[in-house]
Amino acid sequence: MSTSKHDAVDKLLAQIHAIRFIDYPRMLTLAEEALALAREANYTRGIARSLNAMGWACIRLWQNARAVPLAREALALAQANGWLEEEAYALLVLDSCLALAGQSNQAFEACTRILEIGQAIGSSELVIMALGDMGVIHDERGDGDSAIENYTRSIALAEESGDEVLLVFPLANMAAYFLKVGQTDEAVPLIRRGLEIATRLNFAAGRDFCAYLLSETYLGMGNAAAADLVSSEPTFPTPLREQLRARLEIHRGQHAEAVKRLRHLTETLPEDTDIPLMIGLYNDLVGLYKAQGNFERALQASETRERLHITWYQTQLNNRTELATALFEVERLERELDERRRQEAANLERQHTLLVQRQQQELIDIKRQVLARLAHDFRTPLSVLRMSFDMLTRYSDRLPPDQRVQRLERIDDQFRALDRLFNNALNVLRALEDRIIPDATEFSLASLRDWIFVPEAHASRVILEVADSDQGVRSDRVIIREMLHQLLDNALRYSTGLVTIRLSADADALTLEVEDRGPGIPANQLEHIFEPISGAHDPTKLNGVGLGLSLVHQYAHLLGGELHLRTGADTGTTARVTLPHFKPAMVVLEPSVQMA
Repeated sequence: MSTSKHDAVDKLLAQIHAIRFIDYPRMLTLAEEALALAREANYTRGIARSLNAMGWACIRLWQNARAVPLAREALALAQANGWLEEEAYALLVLDSCLALAGQSNQAFEACTRILEIGQAIGSSELVIMALGDMGVIHDERGDGDSAIENYTRSIALAEESGDEVLLVFPLANMAAYFLKVGQTDEAVPLIRRGLEIATRLNFAAGRDFCAYLLSETYLGMGNAAAADLVSSEPTFPTPLREQLRARLEIHRGQHAEAVKRLRHLTETLPEDTDIPLMIGLYNDLVGLYKAQGNFERALQASETRERLHITWYQTQLNNRTELATALFEVERLERELDERRRQEAANLERQHTLLVQRQQQELIDIKRQVLARLAHDFRTPLSVLRMSFDMLTRYSDRLPPDQRVQRLERIDDQFRALDRLFNNALNVLRALEDRIIPDATEFSLASLRDWIFVPEAHASRVILEVADSDQGVRSDRVIIREMLHQLLDNALRYSTGLVTIRLSADADALTLEVEDRGPGIPANQLEHIFEPISGAHDPTKLNGVGLGLSLVHQYAHLLGGELHLRTGADTGTTARVTLPHFKPAMVVLEPSVQMA
């Protein structure tokens, strides 16, 4: 009797193996049946294998919370009996759940063990999967080079083994990395290759993941029609498809339809649905309600999202240190939730009536400030022009030729100063209204040296350091030249010592740095440093520094980069601009200010 039950379990496991990349609901049903039979027959190895199959199916069905205890039980049985293959597959389920829970160290340890077992028992499948998962963890840690190395090794081994289905996820994960860093051209061919393989082999999870990436890519490129076409595939999993279609509706301005779709999705998904997925859905709902001005609904969705965060912390931690951290985080989240509820309830009505007015008034105020600064800054060059014209008009016949030339040169210099003031103010206003479109071109790092103009009177004070690099740069050369000019001008104005300009580039970004040995910027001025009317060193002296730094700030934002200021009373001020190599689908980052 026991032997026949063992055979029945093995037959079910064979059926599961045949559909493990195709039909996850059916796989889960068969695994539950196999587990019941294995427990009844006390078939321990069958129990471990059935638990692993259930855990794997749960992951693919967005039920990670259910998958964890299944995998842990399978892992305990495998380790107690020395079954390496069952141990590795239990760890595969766990490493996915741990990575999603933010426990990257534990997930990486699990992947390392899977890799060791795969190499020991000669399983190319385990080695390929372990390398791919390690690439994902490196990616989440911000180590792009290691992520690409692991993805590349995983793809090469899958190609060498001839098992095409194992190619799909490393191809898709590498593409996801390239999309994240703005390298759309490198990502799309990988996605298309993975989608073609997964479709041909009827690999459901791989096909759906690739289709989701391709849809998101098209949406990011503004091609909503193509994104809509891909996301309409009948095999696309419901949560991903519905979330993506809601984002398509948001893209088209159909906010009411998007809200209806997301609410239906959150109300109909099973209770054990993957919590990070639910948090993402409620996060989208919060943004939609706020955009509609429905702050009461936004508050309700926000409370649900925060409760899910709390549940997530409570259910995913597995040791004492993590538990202590989780309890602290839960208490903090509960306090923040109570405080946020009080604050949002108090501000709902006021936010609704003042939001649009405040945005319009801010832009009007900035324009007025720029014009006020411009009017003030005109006084000096206009005064010099008036005096020079008076001298030439009244005493032209008495002035020696060299003094007449000197007066004419001074007039020309002041006209240039006026022209620069006009251009700066115009560029600030255009940047504030997003009317400047970057013109990206290829150039070398060394060519930047020729773009820097140093006034002859200050030539002995300026040190130029250009990194010895053959790295090419792709960005807007006109905007970069203007940023360098503004930063150098500010450094020369506010210091009497040496000014150092440093230029460097790597495969990811171009860095511009200008350092002076001046008195530094007071801490109470940093908050307003990028306002066009601000005078950083002395707010009572309107001398143009705010206009220049405001322009650099806007330009850095426009090129997707960051502007950091490091300043101190004894160390002077260093302005550092980091600009990613420009890509059409680049994500624009908000510039930030840091004070050391």
